[in-house]
Amino acid sequence: MLSAVMEDYIKAIYAIENDTSERVGTSEIAEYLDVTSPTVSSMIKKLEERGLIDREEYRGVTLT
Repeated sequence: MLSAVMEDYIKAIYAIENDTSERVGTSEIAEYLDVTSPTVSSMIKKLEERGLIDREEYRGVTLT
């Protein structure tokens, strides 16, 4: 089961991805959710472990 915070991150990635049609960077997510980049990095690791996102280091993330 996903936490509400995880859902917020997935929604943010989805929204940004739809606007840009590109991989989403940590800084873009941080700005969208008004959180710090280290906070985003931590959550990205959790989402990747669950297989919810595809992460390429230094290139951003996409939803799976």
